[in-house]
Amino acid sequence: MWKVLIAEDEPKIRRGLRNAIERARTDMKVVAEAEDGEAALALARQERPDILMIDVRMPFLNGLELIEKINGENRDCIIIVVSGHDEFEYAQRALQLKVFEY
Repeated sequence: MWKVLIAEDEPKIRRGLRNAIERARTDMKVVAEAEDGEAALALARQERPDILMIDVRMPFLNGLELIEKINGENRDCIIIVVSGHDEFEYAQRALQLKVFEY
């Protein structure tokens, strides 16, 4: 079973992602949800998810900073950036951080 963490500050989007994952994938389970980057980091350390779905813009610790911290801990996980922002700098930095998908 793949463990998934969703880090997104919009409740509707978090709910939609969780529902889509749980309906489409019987081999995945959402083990944690966070509405800001600091909470997401603490939950990632606690739950050790296999997949992290991370928004770029979140309070306290943005998605790119969160990815840097997770990568700095040598975590072997899949990181998918989920964002409605189409700013090239975000996508470019995310690719430099070796995310799985943007």
